[in-house]
Amino acid sequence: MNSIGIDLGGTNLRIAKISRDGKILKVVKVATEVEKGPEQIGEKMVRFINEIKDEETRGVGIGVPGQVDNATKSVIQCTNVQMANFPLAKIVEEGTDLKCVLNNDANVAALGEAKAGAGFGHDTVYYLTWSTGIGGGLVINGQLHDGNNFNTGEIGNLIIWPNSSYKHSIQNYGSLEGEAAGLAIKRYVAELGFDDEYSFFEAYRKGDERTAEKVNYIADTFARGVANIMHTIEADKIVVGGGVAIKSGDVLLPLVREKINNYVLPTMVDKVNIEAAALGDDNGLIGASFLV
Repeated sequence: MNSIGIDLGGTNLRIAKISRDGKILKVVKVATEVEKGPEQIGEKMVRFINEIKDEETRGVGIGVPGQVDNATKSVIQCTNVQMANFPLAKIVEEGTDLKCVLNNDANVAALGEAKAGAGFGHDTVYYLTWSTGIGGGLVINGQLHDGNNFNTGEIGNLIIWPNSSYKHSIQNYGSLEGEAAGLAIKRYVAELGFDDEYSFFEAYRKGDERTAEKVNYIADTFARGVANIMHTIEADKIVVGGGVAIKSGDVLLPLVREKINNYVLPTMVDKVNIEAAALGDDNGLIGASFLV
């Protein structure tokens, strides 16, 4: 048995046939070409699904960087790919004769890591995507818990610094995402006059004092967010993935592990099991296949 997993991104569209245990059997990668409209994205999906599916293919799962509604089989809002109230799953089902299920990209990444990655073998897994933004997903006993409107795990809006004067997009002042996500790090990089995030973190590694305060602030902010999660659900495993974690995990994750002990109950000190994602960029692709 196998399923089709689809990772819908603003730049690339990846479509893969994936085994029941999460092994990628075949993958197709093409440009999303969002400027050409959502209809052609649906057409591409149908074309390549039909090319790689076989008689054992059970269905299609799609990870979307936005809001979805499986009742109407639609993408409600997805700015990155310029979709709004678009019946993507319906188009896929009609074009492939396979059941299609949608979910948020952070949720499907959580499912991938829980069932085939760093969270494998743990009952309660909380996945955090630490990238341009910050999101998350909760998996309990292999089942994704995404809430009535797919907002469970969207912890980027947690208020970490209530006295902050910075407000990111529609989120709260001093939100976790506004203070510690990739876009926030870009602000700090510019403030200190660095060319990019790489040179910023490299300066920290070499003992540059200008970056130390900001790096510790970022890690402290993220640690507070993780502490909030642990006090709510006490996950067996916290898995952290995404661009920031990949590029600077050697700097930030050790600091997060250290600082989190300042914010959890005494009975939880040194017991927060936090680990980098194991599946890399494929966790969303694999997780999408598990939606079926």
